[in-house]
Amino acid sequence: MSKTDIAALLALCAALASAIGNVVRQRSAQEVTDKPVGHLTLFGMLLRDGRWWLGGLGDIASYCLIAAALDKGSVILVTALQVTALLFALPIYARLSRHRITSREWMWAVLLAGALAVIVAVGNPAAGQQRASMQAWLIVAAVLGPALVLCLVVPGPGRTARSRRCCWRWWPARCWGCSRC
Repeated sequence: MSKTDIAALLALCAALASAIGNVVRQRSAQEVTDKPVGHLTLFGMLLRDGRWWLGGLGDIASYCLIAAALDKGSVILVTALQVTALLFALPIYARLSRHRITSREWMWAVLLAGALAVIVAVGNPAAGQQRASMQAWLIVAAVLGPALVLCLVVPGPGRTARSRRCCWRWWPARCWGCSRC
């Protein structure tokens, strides 16, 4: 195994540890009380919850694995692979909360995985170059540009055609919640 392969494996393990830690801490915060409490009260309750501390250990493991990965590989590879924590967290959270993952959530996960693959492939993490070539930028723009335009044009969940027309004439595609729309 090359140093880049080891770095990638360590970075993926770090992302998995981060996802597990974040999901465990989030579930702990959701289940610690049903009463409306303030931020400090909730924090005090979480400090007494063993599961919350267990989730924190996942984060500590993630930081140690990131440091080991950075020792073996490039920053672009390790940081790009940290995004996979979101991909790991989606099924873990769904399993713990008994929540079915919707087709829309799967679509965004696949889009994220594709974007990550493009960034790692085009970024060429083993080459050691500090600046990307114009050809690399054009490939990234060709692949990610349409996805970005789609995100800006298609209304999000719960948005109607009326909410897309904003009274602010300088940005007609989105309404930022002004009172005149």
